[in-house]
Amino acid sequence: MRICIIAQYFPPTSCAASKRAFEMARFFANKKNQVIVICGIPNYPTGIKPKKYKLKFIKKERQNSIHIVRTFEIAAKNEGVLKRMLNYISFSLTSTIYLLFFLKKQDLIIASSPPLSVPIGPAIFGKIKSKKFILDIRDIWPEVAIDVGMIKNKLLIKILKYLEKKLYQKSDLIVTVTRGFQKNIFQKIKNKKIILIPNGLGSEIEWVKQKTRRNRNKTNIIYTGNQSHFQDLIQFIEFAKKMHKSKNPYLKRVAFIFVGEGEKKEKMKNIVKKYNLNNVKFIDQVSRKKAFKYIHNADIGLVSLANKKSLRSSLPTKTFEYMYFRKPILTNAKGELKEIIEIKAKCGLYFKSWNYKDFIKKLLKIIKNKKIARKMGRKGKDYVLKHYLLEKNLEKLNKEIISLFQD
Repeated sequence: MRICIIAQYFPPTSCAASKRAFEMARFFANKKNQVIVICGIPNYPTGIKPKKYKLKFIKKERQNSIHIVRTFEIAAKNEGVLKRMLNYISFSLTSTIYLLFFLKKQDLIIASSPPLSVPIGPAIFGKIKSKKFILDIRDIWPEVAIDVGMIKNKLLIKILKYLEKKLYQKSDLIVTVTRGFQKNIFQKIKNKKIILIPNGLGSEIEWVKQKTRRNRNKTNIIYTGNQSHFQDLIQFIEFAKKMHKSKNPYLKRVAFIFVGEGEKKEKMKNIVKKYNLNNVKFIDQVSRKKAFKYIHNADIGLVSLANKKSLRSSLPTKTFEYMYFRKPILTNAKGELKEIIEIKAKCGLYFKSWNYKDFIKKLLKIIKNKKIARKMGRKGKDYVLKHYLLEKNLEKLNKEIISLFQD
């Protein structure tokens, strides 16, 4: 079968969307399908294109049996609505041009959203270039962006909601990553099949083999990934200020490590500099392999989401990575994530967002009770290996695709 995956983010870009697109391409290629990926020129999240991709409108590559076509996009840092919109629209235009004029006839096109602009070309011209069109929804846009205040223009909101509904209607199958997203889409469109294929651990779990090298004089809380409106990370810098002044010996040994980029990072760094905090460390964007080393050597994993209704269905992939490396997890996220961490996996604790006393109470419970922390770590790994292996979940998608072509 000829399968085309259209996703703006693909390795070497390091993010959850890139990982999902790669694992999907790898999975279908291993099933002896002819797989081509149309993706953007790497520049996320820094807005800087690697030297070999500069001045390229189209760059063709091959990774094992996966054919990769990278099309031009206006580079933009992961900040500012206008710049990001130009970035999204430019990739949508160039990928659609390639789809229309250069791509051979396909059996199946799978388009990934967000950005919401990516599936527009495939939805409009998909029937010309392929027999079936699958929409892979990783987040509910524009709903999330509206909820956190990123998009406020009423006309733009109206246009984006119209596009969202049209994309659902044009698809032959809708795939999404959480139960909450699945329910959300069901409420908007009734006559489409919507299946759940969660994110999870992929082929990268074999990367880190080295022994743990923890600093026993420190308790390192690690956060990896995006540092934007959606994560509301400023609260932990405020917590760090109070912990810096604390006389509690346990809290004196705690350090926050933030790995990654985002529009809130500079503000966080400025606060740390202003108050001369020695218990916060920032590490710039690194490869997933290197990020795993930082997780491996940390003591506690931190998962934070802004206290917004639209985010209560989100399951950040960092959660599964912390679980795999047996890290007890602290989270302020309500909804699906809280249910998994506290009730189903029992691998961590929930604390109230922006509530310093509650955060410290849950933190000390983990720090002071090594047996509890180790038990959380073991339970987390057991749970993620049972429920969140991406290749196992993609088998379900493969069965749905076979059924789609048999109908």
